[in-house]
Amino acid sequence: MSKYLIGIDVGGTNTDSVLLDPSRSINNHSVLSWNKQLTTNNVSEGIKNSILELFKSQPDVSKDDILSLTIGTTHFINAIVERDQARLDKVAVLRICGPYSHNVPPFSDFPRDLQNLLDGYQGLIQGGFHVDGSTIVEIDEEEIKNHAKQIRDLGIKSIAVTGIFSPVFPEQELKVLEILKKELPDANIVLSNELSGIGLLERENLTILNAAVKNFANKIIKAFAKAVRESGIDAPILLTQNDGTVLTINEALKIPIKTFSSGTTNSMRGASFLLNKFEGQNVIVVDVGGTTTDVGLLLPNGYPRKTSSYSFIGGVKTRLSMPQVESIGLGGGSIVRDHGTHVTIGPDSVGNDFGKSIVGGGSTLTTSDIAVAVELENEDVDNPILSIGDKSRVKGKVSNELKGKYELEILNMIERVIDKMKTSPVDVPVLLVGGGSFILPKKIKGASEAWRPKYFQVANAIGAAIGKISAVAQKFGKTDEKDEIINELKEQAFAKALANGALEPTITVVDINSEEVPYANLHRFEVKVIADVDFAKLKDTVPTDILTSSEEEEEVFVKNAMRRDDDSEKMENIEEYKPSITSDKEWLISQTDLELLRIGTYILGCGGGGDPYPQYLIAKNLLKSGGVMRVVDVDFKQNYDSISVGFCGSPTVANERLQGSEIKNAYNLLNFKGNIESVVALEIGGGNGFQSLLLGAELNTKIIDADLMGRAYPMVWQITPVVLSEDSFYSPCAFSDGNGNDVVVHKTKTNQYAEKVVRAALSELGSFVGLVSSIKDVNSLVIRNSISLAWRVGRAVAIARQKSDIENLPEHIINSVKPTGAKKLFEGKIVAVEKKVHKGYVFGEVIIENSKQGQTLKIPFQNENIYASLEGEIIASVPDLITVIDADTGEAVGTPDYKYGLVVFVLAISPSNLWTDTEKGLKVGGPEAFGLDDIKYNPIGTYVKPVSVIDEFK
Repeated sequence: MSKYLIGIDVGGTNTDSVLLDPSRSINNHSVLSWNKQLTTNNVSEGIKNSILELFKSQPDVSKDDILSLTIGTTHFINAIVERDQARLDKVAVLRICGPYSHNVPPFSDFPRDLQNLLDGYQGLIQGGFHVDGSTIVEIDEEEIKNHAKQIRDLGIKSIAVTGIFSPVFPEQELKVLEILKKELPDANIVLSNELSGIGLLERENLTILNAAVKNFANKIIKAFAKAVRESGIDAPILLTQNDGTVLTINEALKIPIKTFSSGTTNSMRGASFLLNKFEGQNVIVVDVGGTTTDVGLLLPNGYPRKTSSYSFIGGVKTRLSMPQVESIGLGGGSIVRDHGTHVTIGPDSVGNDFGKSIVGGGSTLTTSDIAVAVELENEDVDNPILSIGDKSRVKGKVSNELKGKYELEILNMIERVIDKMKTSPVDVPVLLVGGGSFILPKKIKGASEAWRPKYFQVANAIGAAIGKISAVAQKFGKTDEKDEIINELKEQAFAKALANGALEPTITVVDINSEEVPYANLHRFEVKVIADVDFAKLKDTVPTDILTSSEEEEEVFVKNAMRRDDDSEKMENIEEYKPSITSDKEWLISQTDLELLRIGTYILGCGGGGDPYPQYLIAKNLLKSGGVMRVVDVDFKQNYDSISVGFCGSPTVANERLQGSEIKNAYNLLNFKGNIESVVALEIGGGNGFQSLLLGAELNTKIIDADLMGRAYPMVWQITPVVLSEDSFYSPCAFSDGNGNDVVVHKTKTNQYAEKVVRAALSELGSFVGLVSSIKDVNSLVIRNSISLAWRVGRAVAIARQKSDIENLPEHIINSVKPTGAKKLFEGKIVAVEKKVHKGYVFGEVIIENSKQGQTLKIPFQNENIYASLEGEIIASVPDLITVIDADTGEAVGTPDYKYGLVVFVLAISPSNLWTDTEKGLKVGGPEAFGLDDIKYNPIGTYVKPVSVIDEFK
């Protein structure tokens, strides 16, 4: 006797459902029935109606023979995107952090309107772990009980708990959970270690969103289950999650955020099921709806390629594992406008109001109208794909000239986005799914074949029906323990999969990842497994109280959605913006300036220096609390002393153990008499580009518009004082881990020895320390106007965005630097990345390909990009600044974020002449410093000293 699967995808507009017989092949009619209907406000009624429709055409199928019913939904993510007060709860956040991260409290990077909606309470508590598993400080049970009392008094029932390095060492989060359960037995408590990997802010953000939506999600999930049971189906109920696998009801009730991006993933997984000729290959999946088109890459394993960096949910930065998708404003309802010489398509659309289109009875010309007109011309009147509206209404209303212009534009749109997803110039199969995919032609450049399979309209429901169980295990460990750790993680992942409802014989390892952590002599290992569902085991996984939701609750939580206006901070018109310069020629940094500096400092980081985003948030919070950042030009009239400030260590640690008092502690160690006159950044590139601003604001002292590198370099002795002076710069210096371990180095024989001392200490001090040193005669040793340069580069990117002139981003940046001082080296797509860690540094090579020109650029890096080689010829090298920039956003791409398929352009910027005018400068900052004696430095342009922002706007 046959057994069957049901898949349902509940979207904001349509609910799609399908009944499958998994024992048959797709060619042998495995899809028994399907339907598509408008999503109803009443959740239970909508699900029941959808199930009822499936069985109408299959009276011989018994509901007792349903193996499982799997649901995908966008309800939960929509609650956040729409800022729906009726569906979101206030959240209390407890961060287990010890002395770290206090300057970046929870909600620091939330849009203001969403923070106002969710921010209920914040507590920064004792605890946390270092990267090697050692304890930062033990948690304090009484402290947690005190926070619990305050949370109870506020009436808050949703709590998010995040601990430093908790994804690898969850013990303290679990201890906090145990205490909170005793104190607040009715609370919904979410632990961050169950949600995401390393990256404290992004993981905490995810935890907050999960806690906020959890109560609403529980009601909707219960409504789903009630509808299924009332429809006469007693099979296990599953929900789809972001990676294309499924969750049991119990898991979904606990972590609903794992379902947030399941709609797109369902379509791609459904596409993998519909494949009967491209199995085992990379396939581009194009999912066309009414307003947008989502394009992703389906891997040979039948799962979508995932993002390897950040994802944004409702404007909140997270690391939620999501499919890598490119979206464009093209759908079945997109409005077509004829401009004479060309047409434009979208991004506006009639959406789900199909009656506005011509074939729907209206007067607005849409993509659907032209697709129908083309098919009528081909005399394909009975094409079931085009069974929409009144075809006769469009007959004769679309000229051949308009059709030609339309075809050119739609091909341009779809071919560009497909090219972004490809990892090589070789043509690949393209699968067209989604209800609006009939608007696309079948001949697409870059596609070996464009294929619209049967049941393309409900690929998302098919993807839901065929979901598998997954599990992940991860751990930090030493390289020489790799085999032992991988075997241990396999056992853990297998055990998790079994607990989740996996069929044991089918459990398969699909991913083994290993990433070395700089300066820590550690690797992060991760193992992921997938498996078929053991339906018998899941038979009783629906909680006994699942049918307790009422009709009234369902109506309230779906019908009473109130979209809130987004009052988030908007960047002002950058072309008209003028920074604040006082009569004393002090530049008072504003929040707008900070945003421009965030963009510019990372671009000047040359791939290294770390993402300055956390430092940007600290600076932003300092300004909000009344801090002042006073930037001044170097005083040319007299030599004077200052101090340099910066961090050394692992970006992995920096993203998790957000800085605390390291720099201030190191500053205090040097026992400066009285107030110092000024501070200067060790390097302008990356996160260190903000350190002089932060300490200057804290000490209320001047910040020099300068730095000691003009970029980011991997070694602390690669600074201009080493080039211009024979003195040992780091004699004395001080560094601190911010947790009671403070070190003063009174003297080192050479600057290179100072490097060795700091690097040796890193492995014992958590792999991240703040470094401070005094500078004698600062005005003769620094690279001038580097803060101004970072500001101008960031300003150029912001202007290009505001003018929607992203295509000319390289020219905007080059002009901000001065045309003689910068050059676009290349543009293309990243097709390969190799990395390894040696002596604490990240070595590797990124390969960028331009398929149109048939050329390849290689960029080797040691933390930062070292040189660029075009078809074997070196076209740029250090000390020139070689920077890789995302072609879509203008944001710098750091070496940790190099990933396959990213479309980028590469710029080279001339360095300060302090690096190039002397033999010593090239020895310290040129190819020789990296052991590349066979590379001769050839400048890409002529250095032009950046114009001071103070001089221009005083």
